[in-house]
Amino acid sequence: MKIVGITDTVTTCDCCGRKGLKKTVVLSNDDNAKLYYGTGCAAMALHGYSDASLNNRIRKEAITAQSYAEQRAKDIERKVANAKVALKLMEAGEGINHPDILSQHAIWRNCTSNPMKPNPALPSIGFKQWLQQRCSLAEEG
Repeated sequence: MKIVGITDTVTTCDCCGRKGLKKTVVLSNDDNAKLYYGTGCAAMALHGYSDASLNNRIRKEAITAQSYAEQRAKDIERKVANAKVALKLMEAGEGINHPDILSQHAIWRNCTSNPMKPNPALPSIGFKQWLQQRCSLAEEG
């Protein structure tokens, strides 16, 4: 199991059934099913024991995981929006010198030819296809 985040929408522990919790830790198991545990039960599930110090650490890890997931979702949303703008501009006949297209083109060039991040699959993808792939990032999550 791993920590996915923390929530206040589910206030019952799936492990022990305790109700009225302020928050629950969201865990995912090997099947990617979401489980909602109190911090004590989450500590037991992850480490085999529970104490106040570990429970606090679990809570902090859950908050960090939640923040990371939210930031990743915002980043994907921004990338998709920028790619859609560039595609629309290209369809409207704008050239590569348009600032919005040029910025996306620079990112594409960096992704496809950066020796520090070799990716053999990308060099064969043209700029327009790459933009279309970026538009589908939201579906992949």
